[in-house]
Amino acid sequence: MSRRVWIGWIILGCCLAVVSVGCRKKAPESPKPEPIRTSSPEGNKPVESAPSSSSSAPEETSTQTVTTTSDKPSIVIVPENKEIPAVAVVTAPGVPDLPKQTDPVVIEKKPEKPLPIADDAWTQDFDGAVQKAIAENKDLLINFTGSDWCPWCIRLDDEVFGKEEFKKAAGKSFVLVKIDFPRDLAKAGLTEAMQARNQKLQERYGIQGYPTILLTDGHGRPYAQTAYKEGGQEKYLEHLTTLQQAGRTIRKDLIAAGKGDLPPMDRAKLLDQALSQLPTDVMTEFYREEIDKIIELDPQNQAGLKNKYLLIREFKTIQAALDGKKYAQAKDIIDAAILKLNPTGPDAQNLYFARAHAVHYLNDAAGEKDSLQKALDAAPNTESAVQIRRLLEIYFPKPPALARAGKIETNLKTYQNFQPERAFDGNPDSFFWAAGDVSVGDQVTLTLEQPTALQEIRILTGSEQVQQGRLYEGAVEVSEDGQEFKMVGEFREGIGFAKLNGQTVKAVRIRCTKNQTEWLVVREIELK
Repeated sequence: MSRRVWIGWIILGCCLAVVSVGCRKKAPESPKPEPIRTSSPEGNKPVESAPSSSSSAPEETSTQTVTTTSDKPSIVIVPENKEIPAVAVVTAPGVPDLPKQTDPVVIEKKPEKPLPIADDAWTQDFDGAVQKAIAENKDLLINFTGSDWCPWCIRLDDEVFGKEEFKKAAGKSFVLVKIDFPRDLAKAGLTEAMQARNQKLQERYGIQGYPTILLTDGHGRPYAQTAYKEGGQEKYLEHLTTLQQAGRTIRKDLIAAGKGDLPPMDRAKLLDQALSQLPTDVMTEFYREEIDKIIELDPQNQAGLKNKYLLIREFKTIQAALDGKKYAQAKDIIDAAILKLNPTGPDAQNLYFARAHAVHYLNDAAGEKDSLQKALDAAPNTESAVQIRRLLEIYFPKPPALARAGKIETNLKTYQNFQPERAFDGNPDSFFWAAGDVSVGDQVTLTLEQPTALQEIRILTGSEQVQQGRLYEGAVEVSEDGQEFKMVGEFREGIGFAKLNGQTVKAVRIRCTKNQTEWLVVREIELK
């Protein structure tokens, strides 16, 4: 596993619950930054972007992905004695990160009369659908699809969405909206304006796979996400009903919290109860006014809600900094948040976890290890802690035992977990890896616990695994007392050799004698 891969663990992570069936492929245009999900208490596993409407459609593929279960309750309520449906379900945080809004996509004004959109038909007019939903007090059921190339989309349409019975039944509670990214644009009836609109909606909602089915209120604020589900239209209608009931519970709490006759703290708790059922990214993108109100209603943090939502905001800012590869800025924001908000438990864990990611790219291995350890200590029994513990074991393991009693030291910086001890552990397949170029005078010194009579010394540098790392010009030096050293051999083609004929040695030193613009890898120091 490459060192870069661990970033996916953050968010592999730390602990998203998603079971999805759909078509996924990298989008060739408008690339997004590498997703690092630090904006939520558990984090997310990044998924590949769906193809854009202006790109050629991918080959027909299907994937099924299963990750760990979140500590947070899912929006999907699973009846007793029933299996969790094989669809993408919304948990906190169970939908992709949503990009910063650059252009509103919801319509707030309520029309005097409904627009001519049929109840039992899918419309591609998103704005008209929003107007109809507001006028008729309905929700939106938004189908992001690749209608003529995505096999799971086609299957969902054949088995459920295309059925007249489904459209009539679902149309009583939802306005049905189809946001299509087909191969054949003309056949699908997509004008250039519609294509541009669909692209904006895809970006607005952070859609990264097809089919993605969003359930939103009439204004387009999502409260649940799903995808393909086996069982036909009847089971799918039951599934949507369950999701919509959960969404109505959220709205009920939001409405109750808006009543001025309740004490401020009760209103704040109702708002928190509602928002806590939503994925953090959805909350921060679509429910900003409610977050502001919670902070206003708990000004002294008596209920702990002010700091909770200030921290949620900070996670969004941290995410943006990490996505923009502004690692020093992200670290500063995290440090300030820790100092100001004094988080504990999972909140502290995720801040330190994000900090570990930032300092990794600042080449601060010690800071990375320290941040991971603090993240683990903050909440050792969470699912995130399992991943953090694994990262520490993989990338910061305890140094291996030396082949002989002693110690090994160097003035060179160590790359990741390739400690100097690996150069003298009796295993030529492991190695010490120095970070950065090597300069004249740089050294690696092995000091034995007891002076030992040696016949010869052989030092192997370079590694096939990293393709480089030889010491091209260097000296092999020994010392009888560990203080004064003398040269007894030199390096040729990356191998240092010295014949000693029984000389007593307390310490062996590798010393670079010429600058080289290449790192150093010491595979093994062999003493005979």
